[in-house]
Amino acid sequence: MDNLKKLLDAFAECGEAAALYKGERFTAVNNLFARIFERQADEFEGLPILDVCHNESIDMIRDFMHRRAVEDHGVPTNYTSTFITSAREKIELNVTAVKLRRADDNVLLIVREE
Repeated sequence: MDNLKKLLDAFAECGEAAALYKGERFTAVNNLFARIFERQADEFEGLPILDVCHNESIDMIRDFMHRRAVEDHGVPTNYTSTFITSAREKIELNVTAVKLRRADDNVLLIVREE
């Protein structure tokens, strides 16, 4: 996880909000991602994605996870998704999801604000 944390930090240095998740739970986020959702980064560990995503967003994530074959690792999927801040405000964000080459199938989610 140490290398993945470095990856999240590198995205933050480039001005990108990023999160890692496995299944339907976050495993880690960078501070930019946490700030968008008005939370602290450590609050995301183990948090269900549905706590910040609408149902259609989680459906896109599931679709992405299931349709990517092993040879498709590293190919980004882009879409616009609706999220909810901790103040229950809805925000639309552009998302690029990249499946990592890891045995535990962690997925990197990069969110860019317009």
